[in-house]
Amino acid sequence: MESVKEVYTPQFLTAVSQLCHMDTNLAEWVWLQFFPRLWKILSEKQQQGIASEVIPFLCSGAHVIQKDCHPSALHTFTEALAQCQPPIVIRPANMKYLGKSHNLWHRMTLLLEQMALEQGAISSPRTSKKDLYDSFDSDSFASPQQEVLDSLSEMYSLLKEEDLWAGLWQTIAHYQETKIAVTYEQHGFLEQAQAAYELSMSKARADIAVRPSPVKLQSEMRLWEERWIRCAKELNQWDLVQEYGSSDASGNPLLVLESSWRVPDWTRMKEALAHVEQSYPKELAWKVNLFRGYLAICHPEEEHLKVVEKLVDAATILCIREWKRLPHIVSHIHIPYLQAAQQVMELQEACQIHQDLIHGRANSVHDMKAIVKTWRNRLPVISDDLSHWSDIFTWRQHHYQFIVSRFTDSGDNYSILGVHASAQAIIHFGKIARKHNLSNVCLESLSRIQTNPSVPELNYFQKIRQQVKCYHQMATATQMGKNELQGGLEVLESTNLKFLSKEMTAEFYALKGMFLSQLGRSEEANKALSAAVQLHDTLVKSWALWGDYWEALFIRDSAHINLGVSAITCYLHACRHQNESKSRKYLAKVLWLLSYNDADGSLSEAVERYCVGVPPIQWLPWIPQLLTCLVRPEGKKCHVTFAGNNWFVKPSRQDVPSSSILPHKDTLLDSQD
Repeated sequence: MESVKEVYTPQFLTAVSQLCHMDTNLAEWVWLQFFPRLWKILSEKQQQGIASEVIPFLCSGAHVIQKDCHPSALHTFTEALAQCQPPIVIRPANMKYLGKSHNLWHRMTLLLEQMALEQGAISSPRTSKKDLYDSFDSDSFASPQQEVLDSLSEMYSLLKEEDLWAGLWQTIAHYQETKIAVTYEQHGFLEQAQAAYELSMSKARADIAVRPSPVKLQSEMRLWEERWIRCAKELNQWDLVQEYGSSDASGNPLLVLESSWRVPDWTRMKEALAHVEQSYPKELAWKVNLFRGYLAICHPEEEHLKVVEKLVDAATILCIREWKRLPHIVSHIHIPYLQAAQQVMELQEACQIHQDLIHGRANSVHDMKAIVKTWRNRLPVISDDLSHWSDIFTWRQHHYQFIVSRFTDSGDNYSILGVHASAQAIIHFGKIARKHNLSNVCLESLSRIQTNPSVPELNYFQKIRQQVKCYHQMATATQMGKNELQGGLEVLESTNLKFLSKEMTAEFYALKGMFLSQLGRSEEANKALSAAVQLHDTLVKSWALWGDYWEALFIRDSAHINLGVSAITCYLHACRHQNESKSRKYLAKVLWLLSYNDADGSLSEAVERYCVGVPPIQWLPWIPQLLTCLVRPEGKKCHVTFAGNNWFVKPSRQDVPSSSILPHKDTLLDSQD
């Protein structure tokens, strides 16, 4: 303690500053603790003097060099400013710039939210259309509240916080059609959203024809354009995007660049790239290098495969640099760069395919097969936007076609590899489009396979199956619309079954029976389902659909107990040849149908007769329900089925874990007595 008394403040501060020079995290922590306390003890005049100089300092171009430093001095300084009381007022536009440029995404977004609440920009009632136009006829500048909302909306959009973005526009949008469109888009109904955005534009055009457009509507008009373009991309309308990007009204070469390689139109892409290279945001530098690589490989007149490796390296470095500018916690904002990594990797692999086949290297076919197999297994995530799936599959299609043309010219049989891979990619894209509830995109994609006569029968079968599923999904969405059901039935009836295996033919008959049943043609449906089972008696889907058919008839008229017996029989047959997780819904239906059992025990007798082939392991999740059955009237039959097979006495023989059975043994034995 005596030695500590001899340490003076200057000496202590000198030592702390030296430690801060040695440890960046310590320096950041010290400043964040020190500056808000210092600010609090300053006089009001001193605070005003510092505040007047803070904004020019924060936005100075001298700090641009710190963008790639983490944490940077400006980042730390701004974090300290955000903690000061009373707060230092920063303009919303400056907040947005600091958030994007200096990795202050969440801090600036929180400040913008607080500012919007304090100014009443979000909670204020919706302005009527008359007040909206009258208030801004003479005002050429946006109000402070509007500036806050615009900046907050852009930050939400950049952070990929789609729900927060949608919630904001649900509150502040002036056109009801905008709210409807945002809601549709938020829930994935992109076709309806696109139509709603177009309706909003039409209404605004009619209003502007009467009076000038107020400044307050400019941000909403930009939203219509941006989100309409996004909907067009997600709906795979690349011809429309290209046309819009090259129109005089838009004049957007970046849109032309993004769409022309998909069409493909390599000459137009080259021209668009020349325009984009003159001026583009730095955060898109990686994409510009990616497009340069696309041209270097695929342009028929200007192939420069040697430069592709350099472009891959440049795009990789730029992606990593942009990744470092994002928040430390991985979230939706990181997804575009994860997707970019896959695109850059496949650019390199495509270059390898071209180099090997053009130069005729010894292992070219082996390497090509390895890459095609890798592509087949390396798929995007189902939650990714459909535009990313389009990016990946369209890029691969170019090289599948290159493989086909290369081996067709040389007379080798390896061209079928490209044909098969191309068809598989189209089918998988259609499947994902269907799962995204974009049925028209699915059908349009699958229709492209018809133009290729050399498609293998397996691909042809998968293509028809996806088409039929798509029509059924459309019918379900419209509450069993007759037109959609009839469309699916026509696809099945026009299918040539001569080239398909018995299993494939049986599945088509089963699907045909399902459509006929839902169209009300019951007798024809029964014949089709019966034919499916006879063609392939171990096909699970045939038994399951036939069970659904009998169940629907039984529910309409439960007095005909033989219908319920038929349904139970079909469901138990469906459980014989698949794993436990997929058979659960059928066993659940069996147990539910037992509640309709009659005095003669017809349904429980059917269970006793046909449960023999069902693997015992599949009954394990239903032990509580089975025990409930034992104390019901049908238990007299069921106990023979569930206990007579030695499940509880000798569980090891049936490969059933003892820990699942023994706790219920006493209950079962009591019920037998």
